[in-house]
Amino acid sequence: MKLQLTQGLSAGKSKVQVKLKGSQTVPPLPLAVHPGLVAQVRSSDGQCYGAVFSTSVQNDGHAFKARSD
Repeated sequence: MKLQLTQGLSAGKSKVQVKLKGSQTVPPLPLAVHPGLVAQVRSSDGQCYGAVFSTSVQNDGHAFKARSD
C-alpha cells in the first residue's frame, strides 16, 4: 500500500492518494451500492484526518477518484 498526504496551500486544497496492489482488503470496485465515500486517516500520534466524497469523478473496475465536498 502507498499512502501519500499532500498539504494544501489554502483550506480545502489538501490531497490524499492511496494506491493498493495485490490482495489488500478493500471493497471491490466499482462502488455500486453507494457512490459516496468517507475516508479517514489516523496518524501515528493519534490525529485523525477525514473527508466526505458524495460523488465521484471515476468509479469503475480500475479506480475510484473523487473530490471532497
